[in-house]
Amino acid sequence: MTAANPPAIGDLVQDPEGRQLVVTDLRSGQLIVRALRSSRERPVEDPTVLTVLARRGTWGGYPDGQARG
Repeated sequence: MTAANPPAIGDLVQDPEGRQLVVTDLRSGQLIVRALRSSRERPVEDPTVLTVLARRGTWGGYPDGQARG
């Protein structure tokens, strides 16, 4: 993350361990994230370690971009 590109609600981000997370909320100045396909949320202690992969509204579906169903 850079100061010019901070994560926002709805963004897809990646943590240092390589996990892809969704920013779901901002509470008391602290980002709240959850893993893809999970409902368990957790706060992020240091948002500077997150990398924004995609902005809200520009991601979704399957990683390869192919529709299923």
